[in-house]
Amino acid sequence: MNTKIIFIFLLCVNLSSCSRSKTKQVEANTDTTTVFSQSEIAKNQEMTDAEIAAALDSIANSSNGKSLNDIRFSNWTEKDWYDNDYFRFLRKYFDSYYKGEIKDSDLEPYKSLLNGKFVVIDACPFIGGGMFINIAFLDAPNKIFTTNVYSDVDEISKTVTGNYRIKGFKQSEEPSRMTKEEIFEIIKEHPENKLW
Repeated sequence: MNTKIIFIFLLCVNLSSCSRSKTKQVEANTDTTTVFSQSEIAKNQEMTDAEIAAALDSIANSSNGKSLNDIRFSNWTEKDWYDNDYFRFLRKYFDSYYKGEIKDSDLEPYKSLLNGKFVVIDACPFIGGGMFINIAFLDAPNKIFTTNVYSDVDEISKTVTGNYRIKGFKQSEEPSRMTKEEIFEIIKEHPENKLW
C-alpha cells in the first residue's frame, strides 16, 4: 500500500482523536471560542515524505506496542495539557530567536510578535511525533499560528529526553475570533489557561 495513503488514513485517525481529546486550551462561550475544522488542521500539518516515513517507522517499530506518543503523553493529567515543557520550550525558542541567538526562516515574518505573550488555543499529540499546537499572540489575537514541537524519546527508559525542536511555524488561514479583552476574560474565568 502506498505510504501516502497510509499516512492520510493515520492522519484522519489522529485528527479525529485530537478533536475529541480534552486538550482544548481556551474555552469560552460559542461567541469567542475558535473552532477548527479538520481540513484546516490538515492544511497546517504538512509533512515531507521523509517525515511521513519516520512517523510510520516510529509507529511500526514502537517498543512493546507503545508508540512514541504513548510514551510522551499516556500518563498526562488534565493539568499537563495546560502547563508542560512543550509550551515552555516554545516560549524559550521565541525568546532565543527574538534575541538573535538562533535563526529560523519560518519565524522571520512574525518577529515583531515573538517577544510578546501568547496563549495556547489548542494542543494535541501530532501523528508525526510530539505536539501540534495552535497559539494566538496577545498583540495579534485575531491571528492563529500553528506549529509542531517535537520531543526526543528514549525508548529503553520510556522517557522524554528533554530535547525539543520546532518543526515548522506558520500563520493559519483561519482567523481567530478573539480579542485581547476576551483572552484576559477567559484566563480570569479559567486560570488553568495562561499567557506564555
